[in-house]
Amino acid sequence: MSELLGTTIEDLIATMKERRVRIPSEIGAFIALEVCEALASGPAAVRPAEVRVADDGAISVFAPPGSATSEEAARAVVALLGGLLVAAGTGVPRVLVGLLEAGPSSGRWDLASLRDDLEASLVPLNRSAARRVLARMLREVRRPRSVAPSSRPAAAREPSDATLDDQLDDLLSGDEVPNRPASARPPAADLDAELDATLADYEGASALDGVSGADRTIAEDTTPFQAKKERKHPSHAPTQPGVDPKPKPKPATPTPSPGIDLEALGDELERPRRGSPLPWVLAFVAILAATAAALALSRPDLVDQLLGRPPAPEEPTGPTAEEQEQMLRDHRARFGTLTVRANPPQSQVLMFVGRGPAEATELPLGVAHELIAIADGRAPTRAFIPADATWETVGDGRRYELALQAGTAEMAEADLDLGPTTLPRDALGAPSGVLGTVRVITNPPNAKVYLLIGFSPEVVVENIRTDDVVELLVYHEGHPVQSAMVRPSDWVASADGLKTAEVDVTLEGYDPDAEE
Repeated sequence: MSELLGTTIEDLIATMKERRVRIPSEIGAFIALEVCEALASGPAAVRPAEVRVADDGAISVFAPPGSATSEEAARAVVALLGGLLVAAGTGVPRVLVGLLEAGPSSGRWDLASLRDDLEASLVPLNRSAARRVLARMLREVRRPRSVAPSSRPAAAREPSDATLDDQLDDLLSGDEVPNRPASARPPAADLDAELDATLADYEGASALDGVSGADRTIAEDTTPFQAKKERKHPSHAPTQPGVDPKPKPKPATPTPSPGIDLEALGDELERPRRGSPLPWVLAFVAILAATAAALALSRPDLVDQLLGRPPAPEEPTGPTAEEQEQMLRDHRARFGTLTVRANPPQSQVLMFVGRGPAEATELPLGVAHELIAIADGRAPTRAFIPADATWETVGDGRRYELALQAGTAEMAEADLDLGPTTLPRDALGAPSGVLGTVRVITNPPNAKVYLLIGFSPEVVVENIRTDDVVELLVYHEGHPVQSAMVRPSDWVASADGLKTAEVDVTLEGYDPDAEE
């Protein structure tokens, strides 16, 4: 049963250590990330023996959920990561070493903070590729070891400083070990001798002794074992002169069984039989009853018409008119339409989404989207999702994962320059009517994520939460970035319950007369 559940991390580390094969630090961080996500709904202080890797590389946790606090679970995952990084040897990234020494970068020992740091260390994150590497490592662990470690080439025992992909290909390619001894197999002569000895046990007595009549005739036709043996192995045939190597059996005279009149039996078989019509009548009645029952279940309206009864009232499908009206009132109470007017024209208007990892919700599919990550003291980074992007189906919704690596150049907040947009103006697409969520992973974590919502002179955005503070950025090349806030008190409700808010922004240094 344990093999069906997969290989434990404890066995994986022990086997790879015995074979002097290192576990890449990226794979160790990926295992810790999967364990961290699995414990989110039920924290537990897992041990390496309670974490298993399936044949397809999937990670499973077999620990009682809810048996520990989030801090205890996070510290257990860090301990598990430490064991994996020890098996990785040299070349461990600094961010993982810092995680072992000081814990999560947020200073909070909990699963959420630990998950964010692990996810940021793996940007860009390719889960399917990591699972394939784990599956290959698992096959390497289960492969029988035919040579001692000392007999392997030095290159196999001491990984070089090549890239991770080259190391994984060398370690997990599955090629046979050089100088492996061929499998021992008995020579053909020994197999023939063994076969002769087996056949010799059947010498002497006839297989048909004690069988007579028709049974003996059938046995002679189906089991001429001695004759087949002598044809395959002539050396076993008797060599004495005058002796027939195959004794011929005496012809058997078939005798009918007593008490059976064959002529009467033949007459009975030839005489036509007259069956009772009752089974056919019963079958026909059963078919009619089943057809009527199926018709009554599938088309009750036809049954009502045949019986002259009025048709039953149709049951309402979906929410009633009152329910729809209440849903509309609830939506209008929580969401509204925001209008932003900005100068100079063609200024970029961006809306704050959150700190990475952050989620931008209710975005239409089929339209290109651009997001920007701003880390403290570093240059911003832009990325866009094309209109024809493939979104992942998660539960009853759609999701797209986007990784943003903050720029390496230092940039003070006063000198913040967002740069030009990267959206392709000729391939913006059209809304498909389906909404989805974009999950943005940033490195470093906690970078501020903004969504480009349009260009001035006027930007109108619907379905904006009215119970939260909305932070906006307005940017145009040659002007400082300016922020604006929309608070819950800024929304105005109309007579029909619709809420609207308006914001006017003019960037510093803009002269409308100079534009004319």
